[in-house]
Amino acid sequence: MKRKLPFDRLSFRITCGLVLALFVVGIPFFVFFYRLHERQLAEGMRKPVSDLGQLILAGLERRMLEHQPHLLDTDIRQVAAEAGGARIMLVDKEGQVRFSTDSSVVGKTFSRLQDECSSCHSQAPVPDQFTIVKPRGSEFARSLLVIRKKKPASTAIPPARRSTAP
Repeated sequence: MKRKLPFDRLSFRITCGLVLALFVVGIPFFVFFYRLHERQLAEGMRKPVSDLGQLILAGLERRMLEHQPHLLDTDIRQVAAEAGGARIMLVDKEGQVRFSTDSSVVGKTFSRLQDECSSCHSQAPVPDQFTIVKPRGSEFARSLLVIRKKKPASTAIPPARRSTAP
């Protein structure tokens, strides 16, 4: 009696066909749902990152109005620690880092042509708030908040309407 090879058996062919069909159908669905989940997670990060920028701005304004800018350092470091070790930088108009939770970049000057800056500076005009949510090395999200110079309160109110009350 001639012995049948495993490749010639009907059960082997059916099993291989089913496994191949599952791979052909399953892999595209897996990739599709993986990408969908990744986009949902990224969009879920946009608001918290944006809110963190607004919180830093409010703290900066408060400390400046109270004439206590030296306390801003501890405020920002505390917020960064509570936000899971977020890297926070305050950069002036010329691109020089005035404050950072990463002490190695304090004093460094960024050019508008660098990769870090080109995402915002490629847009004209530069938006007041810009949030990027895209994996980039160890960085996942970035929120940039432009602080525009405000008119002093004394020039915002016309002299005729100013109160002279103490």
